[in-house]
Amino acid sequence: MSQHTFFLTLACVIAAGSSLYYLRTIRAGLTKPSRSSYWIWFFLGLLIFPSYVLSGGENWPLNAINTIFCGAIAYHSIRYGEGGTLSKWDRLAVVIALLTIPAWIALAVTLPAKEAALPVFVVQMIADVFASFVIYEKAWNRPENEDKTAW
Repeated sequence: MSQHTFFLTLACVIAAGSSLYYLRTIRAGLTKPSRSSYWIWFFLGLLIFPSYVLSGGENWPLNAINTIFCGAIAYHSIRYGEGGTLSKWDRLAVVIALLTIPAWIALAVTLPAKEAALPVFVVQMIADVFASFVIYEKAWNRPENEDKTAW
């Protein structure tokens, strides 16, 4: 097993394990996930996944695991989460995520897959950062809605 394969496997196991733990804390009522953040991360993960695969990226399994678990957490957030009304951070995150979609499509269409991978990744990371602001604001202002071990 190569060093890259070992660390990719380790990263996948850690990502799956931490997500399973987070899902357990959600079901136990210890965590109330942000609806907007996890739905944004799920859809952005779905968008970028083809770029990983088409560009020949070797880390696509980690993207797949993160996307699947973001989808599972997003699904659980409907019943167990918070965010029935959109806060200013929710609205900002949704707008930024929506604005990245045309940028992502333009990059994917105008550049060959290998050349588009990095710019598409950067666009996704910008949207990811804004979606994470929602979580940070919630954890700062309502820490009782987050399991400390998960953090």
